[in-house]
Amino acid sequence: MARTTIGAPTPLQSPVAVTVTTTPATAGTLSIETYEVLTGFSVAAGKYMVHIKNVGSLIPGGLDVDIDVNGYTLSPGEEILMEAEFDAANNTYLTTPAITVTNASGAGVWYRVKGS
Repeated sequence: MARTTIGAPTPLQSPVAVTVTTTPATAGTLSIETYEVLTGFSVAAGKYMVHIKNVGSLIPGGLDVDIDVNGYTLSPGEEILMEAEFDAANNTYLTTPAITVTNASGAGVWYRVKGS
């Protein structure tokens, strides 16, 4: 088999000095709060995660009745999870909306909130 040479190899170039400036991340805290209630409640907008579960009578004094989460009916045993999503185009998180839970009949509700 014949060997073919195509042009001479390109010589390596000398390295070029480059200066890169970085800004260190600022450390912070992220709270996670857990609640158990028999009433309605509100969660402010801007959280990273909100998890709500209608547990009905699993909480002493709680009733197995529906609750309303921002207009959505949540029956006993059902849950809803809202989480922030990363917006890569703007390099930021799209956090949760304000949440209102109506619980007029006394269902037992567990909920967790992640965020400041």
